[in-house]
Amino acid sequence: EYDLGYAAIEPERVSLHHDDVLTLMCGLLEHAKFRRVVTGRHPIIFIDEYQDTNKAQYEIALKALA
Repeated sequence: EYDLGYAAIEPERVSLHHDDVLTLMCGLLEHAKFRRVVTGRHPIIFIDEYQDTNKAQYEIALKALA
């Protein structure tokens, strides 16, 4: 579950915050098979608001393009 509030782990659900999604994506992109699936479905990546891009977002873009 994605929530703009607080991250939480409960017996029936896990709630992710925006920053958790970035960290999770960085970890998933470490796996070549995951990168192939993502780039196969989304061959073009558009990064908007570059001045607001943080280090994790930058790393995601670099790994996806590698």
